Amino acid sequence: MKSMQKDNTVVINHRFVRINAALLIGMIFVIFTFIIDNEPSSDDKFLFYSIIAMILIFLLIGWVICPICCIVNAEGIKIVYAFEKNTFTEYRKIRKIYIARDIIYNRSFFTRYNYVFDGLKLKKKYMRNEFMKCKKLEKALMLYAKEKLNNELPK
Repeated sequence: MKSMQKDNTVVINHRFVRINAALLIGMIFVIFTFIIDNEPSSDDKFLFYSIIAMILIFLLIGWVICPICCIVNAEGIKIVYAFEKNTFTEYRKIRKIYIARDIIYNRSFFTRYNYVFDGLKLKKKYMRNEFMKCKKLEKALMLYAKEKLNNELPK
């Protein structure tokens, strides 16, 4: 079994990757549609530039709001954002880790869950103290918990 003393477990936010990929594919579709149209009118040019601007705005909002990855190591948990400093918190400062439903997918057909790190210090208002639930993050947290509990048992 791996030891958490020297390993960092990096978990990529796959929702973030999927949303960015969908927006980029949409942008490519709009660009190729505009290229195929031989003689675009001025209205088509305005529509083209406005769609591209909206897609870029959504991409930038996604890069600012969504965490890109979560790094779990022996010292603590670090959530990485695109344009902000990483939010690192030691395990002793985290009061509780629990699973909650994702607000965005609350009433949809698909149910998504997040790990909520209660006590994670955040630098900005829009940053969230939660990260998507996945097997890799669950394994990393369980590995830490087992090692931490075994080291703190009375001898």
